[in-house]
Amino acid sequence: MEEATMEAQKFASRSEALAALLLVGRGKLEQARAERAKAAAEAEAAAAAEAAAVEAAAALARLQLEERRAALDARQAVLQENQAALALEMQQVDAQLGVAAPAAPAPQPEPVDALCVVCMDAPKQCVVVPCMHMSTCEACTQQLLQQGAESCPVCRGPIESTTRVFW
Repeated sequence: MEEATMEAQKFASRSEALAALLLVGRGKLEQARAERAKAAAEAEAAAAAEAAAVEAAAALARLQLEERRAALDARQAVLQENQAALALEMQQVDAQLGVAAPAAPAPQPEPVDALCVVCMDAPKQCVVVPCMHMSTCEACTQQLLQQGAESCPVCRGPIESTTRVFW
């Protein structure tokens, strides 16, 4: 019977030791989880701070550009005022001299029908053969041919070739 009691005490002390180890292990696990959560929160805070810094830098750059634009607008307004004053003064001097100021011809925009039908920016320069439509600028003609266009942009007739017109 004494042997059984001793054997029972051995198992009891082992289970107490295992329970103590289990308790220590759980404590370490909880500590590791807390440290990991703290590190994740710090990383998130650092990322948020970095994003805020980038946003602030972009806002500062935009503000500087807006200030520069305002300064340029102000300079342009002063130049326009000076130009108007100079033109008035020149008219007065010409009037005192008895010189009639020549009327400057107003710049004439190119008629819309003289512009390329593709880009609507450059003058027409190329003729499509065989329909003979002069409808595109040289750049758009080259682009159409490189893209494999097979029909005239005006009449959709076949393109055999194109010719640049010089005038």
